[in-house]
Amino acid sequence: MIKKNILLKTINFIGEDIYKYKYFNLAEDTIMNILNYQFAYNYSNLDLPGYLYINRKKSISHNNLNINQDIILCKSAIVYLKLFYKYIKYFNKDRNYLFYEMKILKYYLIKLYNYNKTQYLLNIKDYLNEILNDTKIENNLKSLAKDLSM
Repeated sequence: MIKKNILLKTINFIGEDIYKYKYFNLAEDTIMNILNYQFAYNYSNLDLPGYLYINRKKSISHNNLNINQDIILCKSAIVYLKLFYKYIKYFNKDRNYLFYEMKILKYYLIKLYNYNKTQYLLNIKDYLNEILNDTKIENNLKSLAKDLSM
């Protein structure tokens, strides 16, 4: 359960871009919960089952259906990483958290590269350049960003 005012702060933080995120269906619950916790004054745990995660083999994120699915997952991963990076910068969190998250993106980018879908690879160039220009990140994250941008 999330109070309405906290959820509204999260949506406001994401901003107008939320309407552009047609393919935001990978890790959307993760970034929303990270932001909800950030905006909450406090939170508690109810010792009741309330969120049951079912890992379905035929779901879009666990089934290798076709190139269109890979494109959707890649776009979704990019949206998630952009929001995660915005969160890290805004709340001055450790940039190295991003390193582990960007490995997700690498997996999808390799698939798109193998399918010769370069137009989708161009969509992340600005995002990666922003990371490369960030003075608060360490060399391992910069190396990963350089690797992904090629």
